[in-house]
Amino acid sequence: MDYIIGEVKIWLSGAISDKDTCFDAFAKTNGESKEKVREMLKTSGRMLSKCLAMAPRQLLGGENIPDYVKGHARKLIENPKIALKPNVVVAQDGSGNFETITEAVQSVPLQSKVPFVILVKRGIYKEYVMIPKMIDNVVLIREGPLITRISGNKGFEDGIQTAFTATLTVEGRLFTAKDIGVENTRRPEGHQALAVRATGDLGIYYNVHMDGYQDTLCPDKNRQFFRECRISGTVDFIFGNAVTAFQKCVMVVRKPMPSQTCEVTAQGRDETNVTGITMIQGYNITAENDFLDAKPPIQAYLGRPWKTMSRTIIMHSTIDGFISPDGWYPWDGNIGLDTLFYAEYKNYGPGADTSKRVDWGVYNTLRMMRQPSHGLPSYILLLIIGS
Repeated sequence: MDYIIGEVKIWLSGAISDKDTCFDAFAKTNGESKEKVREMLKTSGRMLSKCLAMAPRQLLGGENIPDYVKGHARKLIENPKIALKPNVVVAQDGSGNFETITEAVQSVPLQSKVPFVILVKRGIYKEYVMIPKMIDNVVLIREGPLITRISGNKGFEDGIQTAFTATLTVEGRLFTAKDIGVENTRRPEGHQALAVRATGDLGIYYNVHMDGYQDTLCPDKNRQFFRECRISGTVDFIFGNAVTAFQKCVMVVRKPMPSQTCEVTAQGRDETNVTGITMIQGYNITAENDFLDAKPPIQAYLGRPWKTMSRTIIMHSTIDGFISPDGWYPWDGNIGLDTLFYAEYKNYGPGADTSKRVDWGVYNTLRMMRQPSHGLPSYILLLIIGS
């Protein structure tokens, strides 16, 4: 029963995220379209929220690989040298089964119950890869994130809605990616320009490089796990409302447009009972030289509340000194400052000093927990899922 309730909460939260994504797509439209869509989805939205509120609260946490990472994905993480036999090979020189990743994905059987391994040979693949719904258990492996990359160049400034700018979109369940690179080369002037958008449940990303500028990575819904990945960007470059865990990752801040600030995270939870949260453990936040050499200096922050119930935890991580002493930045005036939950626990480096952090009340609730004398383990993040 605990397992079933947990799954139901994830599914309901994902449905609510879909509704919100639909609303967000109409944010800058003129006329009555946004309100008509909102009215159309009002009843179903309320029912989803009420059903979610009736489900018992559950906690999620632990300092090891999450329990939901199982099978081949867990083996790949625990033993990086393990070799998986590919079902198909992609090679630009024609030596494989296909010359594009899209063609390989189209060969995957619907709702596969076993891993379907796609090996991609070295090269820059200029294509937009979609792992559709019902294309499950895809394993995308490559020869290294620096020599094998998927590259796109779509941006919001081109008239494309944010969700559809992604170079790699994953909607299928149980997706695994290892040793690959994904980039959106749209410069900061293109505004929102995603490298990866992850919505399929139980997504696993191991040693994946995700490079972009604004809105690089969107773990949009369900459960997404990132291990030893590198994510670079400028404004809100990790955003979304999935149950998202980052372990031993590197976040790299890049130089934005003039007058812009940089925020590493922008978590998008806006209902009390929704499961969305961003949990970051054992990571390193650093910056490129162009950012560090900028005159006047550019302000950078750990995150800001994209939605009113924003939830983010950063723990056991190294934070470089370019991060503002405030740590966190408001989204729009005082919106969400009384309802968000931002937490820091046992971090290191010159940017980890919390003595001058924001005085938002909900952030302060964790300051006493940061004292080593309490001896709290990583299970501190258990406090947040049900709050």
